[in-house]
Order: sequence, then structure tokens, then C-alpha cells
Amino acid sequence: LIFSHEYALLKYICFNFFKRYSRSSNNFLQIFRFYYENKEIFTVAQLRELKKISFARIICDSGDSTRFVPKDAFEHSKLEDLFSCEQIASPDWRVWKETIRKFQSMRNDFEKIRELPPNIATQM
Repeated sequence: LIFSHEYALLKYICFNFFKRYSRSSNNFLQIFRFYYENKEIFTVAQLRELKKISFARIICDSGDSTRFVPKDAFEHSKLEDLFSCEQIASPDWRVWKETIRKFQSMRNDFEKIRELPPNIATQM
């Protein structure tokens, strides 16, 4: 049983923790954006899908019975400001299908090189 003052203290601590975490994670995301917006790393379609990822979507996907979340998952929201998880964009992971095939092809090439005699493999 949690008394009201204990609940208020717990709520205050959790709220401030998530506020700080969201600020530091936003800094991380700005640094990470430099990497993932590099056109040599991801295709345009993959970037479009990556930009759909949000903390709210992560909570919806990982929560056992989460149905409603705030659009900004770390902001204090009123009940009427909550969104249904169905309303929050979700990435289409199928755009990585071709990339996976390329990696499988590269892996097969490496396997073939490993099967070569040592003196031939080092000359490549």
C-alpha cells in the first residue's frame, strides 16, 4: 500500500528521471542522426522508416498491454492527450529485405575465401 505522500514523491522522482533521460537521449539522437543520415549507410526508403521510430512506438511495441501513450513519451500528459498505439507510426521493416540479401551474399563470399588454401587466400 502506497500512501498519497509516498506516491507523490515516487511520481516526482520518476518524472524528473525521465525528463533528464529524455534530454540526454535527445542529445544522443542528434549525434546518431549524423551517422544514419549519411547516404552511404542507409537507402532513402530505410531512412524514411527509421524516422518513424519514437519512444512512444517503442513503449507500444514492448509493453504487455499498452494501448495508449503520450505522443512525446517523456512529457507529462493529460488523459485526453494520449494517443492510441494504432495511431502512432510504425516502421515497415521490409525495406531492409534487399540489404539482408546483400549481407548474406557477402557472408557466402567470405565463406568461400575461408575454404581456399591459406597461400591463395592471403594473395587476394
